[in-house]
Amino acid sequence: MNGFYAPGAPEVLAWFAAHPEVSGTTGHRPKDFPRREDTVLEPLTERFKQRNPNYPKYDPMGLDEPVGELAMIEFYKGILTTRKVKALNAGAALGHDSLITEAGLQLGLPVMISVPFETQQLLWPKAVQAKWRSMLERADIVVCVTPVERLKNGTGPTDLDMELMKAAMSDRNKFMMANGTGPVIAFWSGKPGGTGNAVKQCNQLRRTLDNIYPDFTKQFLIAETSKEPICGFQGEFRWMSNFIPGHPIKMQGMNYETVEAAYQAAKTNDLALREPFTGMKPGAAKQAGKKLPLRADWEQVKLDLMKALIRTKFKDPALRAKLIGTGERQLIESNPWGDVYWGVSKGVGENHLGKILMAIREEARTN
Repeated sequence: MNGFYAPGAPEVLAWFAAHPEVSGTTGHRPKDFPRREDTVLEPLTERFKQRNPNYPKYDPMGLDEPVGELAMIEFYKGILTTRKVKALNAGAALGHDSLITEAGLQLGLPVMISVPFETQQLLWPKAVQAKWRSMLERADIVVCVTPVERLKNGTGPTDLDMELMKAAMSDRNKFMMANGTGPVIAFWSGKPGGTGNAVKQCNQLRRTLDNIYPDFTKQFLIAETSKEPICGFQGEFRWMSNFIPGHPIKMQGMNYETVEAAYQAAKTNDLALREPFTGMKPGAAKQAGKKLPLRADWEQVKLDLMKALIRTKFKDPALRAKLIGTGERQLIESNPWGDVYWGVSKGVGENHLGKILMAIREEARTN
């Protein structure tokens, strides 16, 4: 980041030329997120409540608390990945803006940050100001839509005219909505206000709008999430199965299409015998694995090995966000084929696969 640029600066025009499919974004501030107790996330700590006595009004979900912040960043990384966003023009303000900006930066996307005026962060708590500066330093380019000098009604850095400041924020939204051809990612509950106005601007410009608020409610709100156990990793929960392709596993220099193929290959230490598994479908790999001469320590290592392979699979941000979204639901690999070690069959079983997934879910939620 090299200072602030005006919207029409050559550097800004060159960035848009280099990234024609840019997605703009708009969404709610922390005060418009749901309460933490209405989500599947663990309760806010007493320490957070004591340090933030006004949290019910300004940060009811605890987005400035590690569990809430990290869970939402993973959610946004999943959104950006599944939507195949090519480049992002975001606002970096509190709430949705900063979360999706941080997610884009962590994914290594080309990111432009558009601020309404240069000193916006001075209106926020100091800890948040540090995060804001960090994002600006890591962005490709930072655009200041309205110079702060136009907003002042005094000599101090925060002596700003309220109506002019609102207009600057609206102009910033217009700039993001008007530039780029990628879909505009919105986090909008339908509530009127700044985000609703930005959505209207997007519709007037006939930009494609992708409102991810329903994705959020399905994944995080208790009212939208059944407390019943998830039994069997099929249908909408097929992504938890070791048979699902699309998430290759690398093990000792070899790439496998699925967790199942990698697990079966690991039954032997002979790399020559492992090599055919790199191209096998999961069903074929399971059958071929039954014919391998087992390594001497197999029974001692197989559980830890499976956990390591599944942990690698869930490094995918979209999958990790889905896993976090299962909340506290018990995960049971129920099956009709009689596997009572990895799953549960006819009500009997150790359910090691389900236990591994729940352990990795807890890691993803707290790490």
